[in-house]
Amino acid sequence: MASLSPNLGLKLFSDSDGDTTFLSFYTGIAGTAQSSNFMILDAKYKEIMDTIADTPTSTIVYTKCKVDVNNPSLYTASAAAIVEYLDNMFLIVSLDTTNNGLMQININGLGSIYLMKYNTAGELTNLMAGELKANHSYLVRYDASTNYFVMLTAIDNEDIYVPGSQNNILIINSDQHVADSGIALNQLVRSVNGKSTEDGTITLNYEDVGALAPVNGAVENNFAALDANGKLIDSGKSGDSFRPADWMPSAADVKADPEGSANTVQESVNAHVGNKENPHEVTAAQVGADPAGSANTVQTNLDTHTGNSTVHLPSNGILTVAKGGTGATTADAALTALGAAPISHNQAASSITDGTLAGKVVANASAVATATNKQVRNIIMRTASSTSGLANGDILHVYS
Repeated sequence: MASLSPNLGLKLFSDSDGDTTFLSFYTGIAGTAQSSNFMILDAKYKEIMDTIADTPTSTIVYTKCKVDVNNPSLYTASAAAIVEYLDNMFLIVSLDTTNNGLMQININGLGSIYLMKYNTAGELTNLMAGELKANHSYLVRYDASTNYFVMLTAIDNEDIYVPGSQNNILIINSDQHVADSGIALNQLVRSVNGKSTEDGTITLNYEDVGALAPVNGAVENNFAALDANGKLIDSGKSGDSFRPADWMPSAADVKADPEGSANTVQESVNAHVGNKENPHEVTAAQVGADPAGSANTVQTNLDTHTGNSTVHLPSNGILTVAKGGTGATTADAALTALGAAPISHNQAASSITDGTLAGKVVANASAVATATNKQVRNIIMRTASSTSGLANGDILHVYS
């Protein structure tokens, strides 16, 4: 997982971030989100450029300040370029007399402004006597919010003032500032690594100061290297003979696969993809299929059922009366088998006792021709007497 830099919060990736995808790395470094490194740097750049643009560079002027004869803490100066005190106005100030303590500067009679400095606690405080030397140049800034001229960075080493005693040793105190240690130089023990002399003159070798021993037989401009015991030796390789291949890390050094590994893996993948022999031993149940042989079993059951004459018509197509059939191939035979009268049959008149004929009854022509009694006759209804179309035995009824 990426960490963040201490100042701008930029994303940092290390060797341990092996699970980071290229997309995560790409968007973290150069993505369009405001949290990407490029966008953070772009925002900081704009902030700096806006600050520079707001700085009134045209008001940076050099002023020679003279101490007022009647007020040793007041210095006056003339500068044609300054017509008013502007916020963040920069001045290069040079005094004609070393200051004797707190001081004020009055430029072009615009008003006396105290010159202050920041102490170690970051607070504005007055200058001490002797901090500003005569004929030295100092950079100051006008702060409109406090109405002070504020000292900025010292120009050279002579401008650095550390309160303390002459010839005392300087130290870095707990506030990370240079301070007087309170220890005089002549109080130091004149001994280093157990070696000392009465006059303080000490001859030291490389071991006394923790330096590296010279490499015997080393050739100038050759590269140095460490042997198996951690000793410094001459590598025998100079800048002229340096060949990157000699110093190139191996695949194992950078935690990479050896060359050709990807091709080998791809070949294995291709072989696996082309394997049609069910290398994963997938079962029919896993893919929603019937087990092998199921279709044959079903076909056998179907054939058995199809050939079962008990539940199907026999091969001659005649189903017996006992099995719900007629046992015949014709209608008349079927009627006979079922005990019914044939389609054409004689029915005794005495057996017809009731009922309504739905259609026309036509008399039997041969029977009518005998002209015997008790025969059904055809009655022809006409409005005029005519024998046209009449058969023997027909009765003609003429009506008006």
